[in-house]
Amino acid sequence: MSRTRNWMNAFLEQARSDWQAYHFVDHSTLQPCHALHYLQMATEKLAKAALLAGGMKPDELRNSHLAFTKFLRLAFRNRNLRLEMGMTGTQLRMHFAHALFLPLDLSLPV
Repeated sequence: MSRTRNWMNAFLEQARSDWQAYHFVDHSTLQPCHALHYLQMATEKLAKAALLAGGMKPDELRNSHLAFTKFLRLAFRNRNLRLEMGMTGTQLRMHFAHALFLPLDLSLPV
């Protein structure tokens, strides 16, 4: 198994664990910020796994907490995602621009 696939699988495993922790904490008496922390961690690791599957190298992602932002900047161009969400290209771009607090043209580099 390749080094990249090993990292991808590790990030997926961590994302699953963080997702379980999110659900556990979300149904507890703790403040919502604790559940949101695990949700953030799960999305970040899931994004890293997706970026690795798309060809990025582990060294480009290991020490970064911007993987989810990178993932969103790439995902808004994904035709299959657009079709799955039932959106036009413009609607999907606006959706991601809003989520990333970016100008609507999304012409910023990835």
